Amino acid sequence: MADGISEGQKLDLDKLLDPREGTSVTILAWARTPALSPAAVNLDRIAERIRFLRSLNLPTTLMDRIPVKVFDEFAAEGTRMSAQHLRDLNTERRHAVLAATVLHLSRHLTDCAIDMFKKLMGILTRRA
Repeated sequence: MADGISEGQKLDLDKLLDPREGTSVTILAWARTPALSPAAVNLDRIAERIRFLRSLNLPTTLMDRIPVKVFDEFAAEGTRMSAQHLRDLNTERRHAVLAATVLHLSRHLTDCAIDMFKKLMGILTRRA
């Protein structure tokens, strides 16, 4: 899976393990923990995370390079492991895990945004 990632993308993936500017939280941890209570500001925060993950320009065809079960295991690893533990993985595995995590989070956060939008529309409809 890591073979389909450019050197620039690998550097960007490694930067996910760095602290987010002005905080002690890593960029990956920030992307993994969106606020899910239905509010316009939270929908905007989810959209910010989606835009960031998509800006990494990872091709979705990476998912086709490995069996679905393996992809899901990599993504689960990336969502569970701390930045320190991810740094300890060998380079190729770390990039594969981070790439799977980014692709998974992008899909997951898109689903979260759609669900939140539906809830917000329901709230507005009840108020009208």
